[in-house]
Amino acid sequence: MRKIISAFSLIIFISAPGVSLAAGLVPCDLYGDDACTFCDFFILFDNIFRFLLSNIVPPLAILMISWGGFLYITNMGNPDKVGEAKKIFISVVYGLLIIYGAWLAVNLFFQVIGVAEWTGLTEGWWKINCK
Repeated sequence: MRKIISAFSLIIFISAPGVSLAAGLVPCDLYGDDACTFCDFFILFDNIFRFLLSNIVPPLAILMISWGGFLYITNMGNPDKVGEAKKIFISVVYGLLIIYGAWLAVNLFFQVIGVAEWTGLTEGWWKINCK
């Protein structure tokens, strides 16, 4: 199990520099006409979080569900392996609920208190508009 996670992590970290340059995680140029500002720092973190929530979490969840399914199918009647597979399924579901439920709770809270009205963020509180 640890070998699969380690191999997956290694693939992500090896490909991350190419992905970050291709996807434009850094929104500005260090020198030149499009110099970095303080607001670009927040855009960078926004891009990183969007990348993690949309490009890393779903494939990792699918990988873990697949691994749990593999353990469940190949258990050969071993109750320990069935228990391990069920723990993996439950952990993935709880993890996804925590990750996406936190965003949903914050979004609901901001909509209830009316952030869009008193800040002028009509497109949504999660959109960062600097320029």
